[in-house]
Amino acid sequence: MTVPSERSADALTLAIYRTLRAQALRLCSRTDEAEDLVQETLLAGMVAGRHDLPWLSGVLRRQAAMVARTAVRRRRRE
Repeated sequence: MTVPSERSADALTLAIYRTLRAQALRLCSRTDEAEDLVQETLLAGMVAGRHDLPWLSGVLRRQAAMVARTAVRRRRRE
């Protein structure tokens, strides 16, 4: 049985995940890329010890920009 504080933490985590996923889907054209971005963002948050949504949203935007730049550079090389 989970205690109420664990339930509220789980609900908060789920809400953050859903918000980040929606943002990632707006930034990416493919669902799998959006999922990868969310996972990388949450991992960065765990490493940094941060879980606040504004910080995570900023990380997600920067990760999406980096992925887009990498894709452009890759296309130019090929």
